[in-house]
This record gives sequence, C-alpha cells and structure tokens, in this order.
Amino acid sequence: MGDTAVERRAFARLPFSASVRYSVLGADADGTAQASDISRGGIRVMLVSNYGIGSRLRMAIAAPDGGEPIRVTGRVAWTQPITVCGLTTYDTGIEFLDLPDEDRERLVGLGVLLES
Repeated sequence: MGDTAVERRAFARLPFSASVRYSVLGADADGTAQASDISRGGIRVMLVSNYGIGSRLRMAIAAPDGGEPIRVTGRVAWTQPITVCGLTTYDTGIEFLDLPDEDRERLVGLGVLLES
C-alpha cells in the first residue's frame, strides 16, 4: 500500500485497537483478527490468512464501550503480506458494505470515528 492508496482514501483513518471475529462468506474459514485503525468507510486488520481482494467477510467488532459488538459485512480492498521470523501475516484493509447508521453514529459518539 503506497501513497496512491492514501490519495484515494475517502475517509480519514484513526487508530483503533479491537478484537474482530470474522467469517469468510462462501468459504469454510473464520477466525479472530486485531484491528489497528478504522474510518467511516472501513477497518484495517491483521489476518493470519490471505483471502484475496474482493473476498467478503462477516465481522463482529468488539465495541470500545463494552456493549454489543458491531456487526458488519466488508470486502477486502487491499492486502499486504508481512513476514517476521518466518511467519507471514496479512495487513488487510476491509471496506464496510453495510455498517448500520446506528453503529456508525455509536462509533462517532465514542470518538472512534470522525463526523462526516
């Protein structure tokens, strides 16, 4: 991911640390990931598998207020392999496809997302 991705970004990203449970739609794959940042349009997570650009994931993002998780479907927009000590993980950008307005506003109210 280079400068061109930053230039194309429609929403500002903010640091965000949360656990994300996910399942890959149309595949027998699921797991837990760690988020590192978030925007009104998507979330960045570290995955142990590369599901490929365009893959759709159903996610339950741990809420920073300890309330109900935020449930959303997303599409893998980009992925970048990172290898450390022979172990490869995938820094992955996921575009939100159906983040409910009430969850988006909840994240804004908690200071996790910026107002539009």
